[in-house]
Amino acid sequence: MARTALFLVQTPLHVINALEAITEFNIEQSTFFIVASDHNPKWRLMIKQLLPPHAKTIFCTRNDHDIEEGTKAYAQHLDTLKAESLDFVFFADARLYIFVDIVNSLQNPSTILMDDGTGTLLAIHSLTRYGLYYDMSVSRNIERQRTIEAVKIKYGLWNLKPVRYDLFTVFDYEACDYFNVVNNPMKQLCFTHDDQKSDSVLFLGQPFVKINHMTASDYEICLNEICDQFKGKRMLYLPHPREDHTLIESLAATGKITIIHTELTAENFLISQTHAPKTVCGFLSTSLWNIVKFQKGIDVHAFKIPAHRFNEKLAKNRSRSSHVTDLEFINLIYDYYEKRLPVHLLK
Repeated sequence: MARTALFLVQTPLHVINALEAITEFNIEQSTFFIVASDHNPKWRLMIKQLLPPHAKTIFCTRNDHDIEEGTKAYAQHLDTLKAESLDFVFFADARLYIFVDIVNSLQNPSTILMDDGTGTLLAIHSLTRYGLYYDMSVSRNIERQRTIEAVKIKYGLWNLKPVRYDLFTVFDYEACDYFNVVNNPMKQLCFTHDDQKSDSVLFLGQPFVKINHMTASDYEICLNEICDQFKGKRMLYLPHPREDHTLIESLAATGKITIIHTELTAENFLISQTHAPKTVCGFLSTSLWNIVKFQKGIDVHAFKIPAHRFNEKLAKNRSRSSHVTDLEFINLIYDYYEKRLPVHLLK
C-alpha cells in the first residue's frame, strides 16, 4: 500500500514544509487541502507554483464573516476525508479554526504539526506552559459566539476531543512528554553562497501597518534607522505578500530603498541570485531563521521594534492566544531568535 497523507495548508511556507515532509516521511500519495482567501491572490499564485504536479487538491475559500457559509465550506469535505485511508495528517497552524476542526474530526493517530512560521513558537509555548494543544479564542461578541456554537453543533464540530500532535519543524525543539519531534531539514532551501554582494543589504518587510500593529510613520522611522545603520550600502526591500501597496510605493518614493518584485519567497529569491546580498535583515520574519540556519555565507540580523512604536492595544489584546498578549508574543519571537542570530533594539 502506498503511504498517504493529507496536508492542510494556507501559505506558501506551509507548502514548502509539506514538500519536505513528503520526502522525509516517504509519502507516495498526497492530498492538499488549501485554504484560500480572496484578499490574498498573491499567496494563491505562489502556492499553485509550489504544489507537486500529481497531488490531489481541494480548495476551500476562507470566509470569516458568514459563519454558516464559512463552516460549510470546509465541513462539506469531512466525510470524504474520513473515508480516505490516511497514514498521516499534516497541518500548519494550531489556531486556525478550519485546520483545528478538521484534525480533531479525523482523529488520526499520526497527526503532525508543521511550521506556521513563528506561529509554531506560540503554539509550543501554549502547549508546554498551559497544556493546550489548541489554544482557541472565544469571540468577545456574545451573539457571534452563540452563532459559532450553534453552527458547529449543526456540523458535528462542537466540543471535539483535541487530537495529540507531533512536530515537524525547523526550530530547535527536542521531544518531550507532549510531542515527538522530526527535524525539518529544509533541503530545498539549503544553499552555500560563494560570491556575495558586500555592498547590498536585503530587508524583509512585514505587514505591520496593514494589520494595524503600527502606523506607517512609525514603520518608516524604524526602517530609516536600519538604513542609517547600513549607510553607504544599497538597501533592497522585499515586501511581505500581505503588505499594503500604497505603503510600499511610499517607502520607494523616499529613494532610500529599492523594491524587489518577485513571486519567490525570500529564501528562494536569495538562491536565485548569482550574487546574493551579503546581509539579510528584518524585524521578525521566519525567513530570517531559515536563512541563518540553512544558507551559508549570509549575515543575518533581526531588528527589534521598541514597544512604544507599536499600537498600544498590542499590550492588551490576545488575538492569537488566551494567555499571551500580542506584544508578549512578539517579544517571545525575538527571545527565541537570539538562539541563532543577533537581535538589535531600535530606538
